Amino acid sequence: MNNITKIITAGIFATQLNAATVTDGWENSANFGLTLTRGNSETILLTTAFNFLNDNGTTQQLANLSYTFGESDSNTTADVLSTYYTWNKLVSETTYYGFRAEGLRDDLADIEYRLQATALYGIHLLKNDTTTFSVEFGPGYTVESVGDDNFDSAHIYLGQRASHKLSETSFITQSLAAYAPLEDLDNFNVIFNIAIESKVSENMNLRVALENTYTNNPAFGADENDLKLISGISYKF
Repeated sequence: MNNITKIITAGIFATQLNAATVTDGWENSANFGLTLTRGNSETILLTTAFNFLNDNGTTQQLANLSYTFGESDSNTTADVLSTYYTWNKLVSETTYYGFRAEGLRDDLADIEYRLQATALYGIHLLKNDTTTFSVEFGPGYTVESVGDDNFDSAHIYLGQRASHKLSETSFITQSLAAYAPLEDLDNFNVIFNIAIESKVSENMNLRVALENTYTNNPAFGADENDLKLISGISYKF
């Protein structure tokens, strides 16, 4: 339970820090999900995420900090900390360039750290009041420690993002990011996310999300797929 205490404390600190430093134009939210079982088994799954968005029409910034911790009968089933920051600059109605930075630590997948920085070029294939769909790609660099191996290499990035407004109170968001080192394209990883949210009050949404991380060459003893289905609330601040 010490891990849970640490991440809740860190989340409170991050929220306070953000509230003191952001300016008008930022849209921020905190997502929380918690599952507990007691009786024949004792399990816990805690997910927290803080999302930050600033979009002035020509420049867009997105940032995320998330943590997942799971335990079943005193055995850890999930311990993942991840973050990313994206900066995009619109150069026409349909094209943009930008920068993306990501960090990951996953104890069960034996990823001590994975740090990635990418320059990207993107295209809005569809963008209107209800639906957006874009693709992006670019070169970057990865530094990571997986299992007993330390690795760094130039990589190629392919990404895709979409959103759709279902009604005045509900919407879907989806994203996909794939990375492959140029010196070993078979050593790729793919991150897929899709979520649906429905508004229940001015600042609170119900949220259900599916997240999957696929690693083509995982560390010894680790699975290729890491799939999570998360339900909880999203609070805007």
